[in-house]
Amino acid sequence: MRGGRARGHAPALPGPRILCAAARLAFEKDPSAYAASARKPERRPSALIVARILDTRAAGVRARKLPEREKELAALDARDVTAGALLLELAGATPGK
Repeated sequence: MRGGRARGHAPALPGPRILCAAARLAFEKDPSAYAASARKPERRPSALIVARILDTRAAGVRARKLPEREKELAALDARDVTAGALLLELAGATPGK
């Protein structure tokens, strides 16, 4: 790797798991500073994570439907919708804003 690039590709944007892990590490490193930043609505870590996820997600089809996997995909989709709604609720955000 040279200059932060692997095989000529720009580094991938951090996904939700990496962002949440970074927030946890920031809390472990300095709980007081983390709590102080969380008191400011515009600096609340959960809101920043959700905003970043919404800003960086790519639009478009994620996979093609296969008839033999429709039940499994429907269950995964329902789980993802529920998890996303809970995450937005925890962050105090509203979908589409």
